[in-house]
Amino acid sequence: METTEIDMPIAERFHAAPLAVGCALLLVLAVSGCRPEGDGGNPEPSEIVDVPPALEIPIEDDIQEKRPAGGGLTGVLPSDFPSDLPLDLPASLVDFGGGGAGQRYVELLSSVGRGPLVESLTSQAAAAGWRVSGQGPRRLERSGQVVTLVVKADSLGTLYRYEY
Repeated sequence: METTEIDMPIAERFHAAPLAVGCALLLVLAVSGCRPEGDGGNPEPSEIVDVPPALEIPIEDDIQEKRPAGGGLTGVLPSDFPSDLPLDLPASLVDFGGGGAGQRYVELLSSVGRGPLVESLTSQAAAAGWRVSGQGPRRLERSGQVVTLVVKADSLGTLYRYEY
């Protein structure tokens, strides 16, 4: 009858285990760099050398951002965006698309602070005949059309979003 590994006593199956543990321990001690007690285990200080850059890359010919003259809008608004909604310019179109229940949105980025931006957009909307209500998100209403204006600070400026 032939003996399988399962039938062998544990001591015979793992006879190499003590040898492997001993080798691993020696390896750990060698890698950790055991030092004599006299030096405190601190490595010798190394010399600090500043290395000059190996390559200078000219950037004069790189493509630069082109801002619209007169501080206009960077980007193209979707064709269904209500033309009578106020925009605080200069601004950059960040995102647009569709939301739930047929709602659409346009998100823009302005360099104006949040407070002055809210004041500017709501006063322009009121002057254009929109009824403005709400704190936080503003609700703009006119002729049965309802638009939500959300303004929030961002690390790059102030984002404002129209949901229409």
